[in-house]
Amino acid sequence: MRVVYRTRPYEKEPGSVNALHEKWKQRCIADLTAGGLGMMQ
Repeated sequence: MRVVYRTRPYEKEPGSVNALHEKWKQRCIADLTAGGLGMMQ
């Protein structure tokens, strides 16, 4: 969340930081529930 708070003042399109954060949060959840680190394999 600290990254979100630090980058929000610089976003060009309102809500883009939240959308990017949600995208990567879901990616992390999917990779961890699948049993590993998908990007590392």
